[in-house]
Amino acid sequence: MNINGYEIIDLNDINCNAVIGLRIKSLRTEKKISQTALGVRMGQDQSFVSRLEAGKIEHESDLILLSRVAVALGVNIYDLIKEEEGFIC
Repeated sequence: MNINGYEIIDLNDINCNAVIGLRIKSLRTEKKISQTALGVRMGQDQSFVSRLEAGKIEHESDLILLSRVAVALGVNIYDLIKEEEGFIC
């Protein structure tokens, strides 16, 4: 929907799990960390990281899981959910 030249996004249409998963993948690849290595750092396996990055894990909004991902990537939770002009979700 477009109002007065501004694109209006219905937040109900945003799949936060998928968006945060893509952010995790971006940070992981930027730091040159494999899915397997990230999984080891989180106490998980590679397939868990793969599902997490694909937005197929329903716990992305869970602060404990986000905390584990952030620690494993060496970033803050904020770095997982921020965008240049605000927050992803």
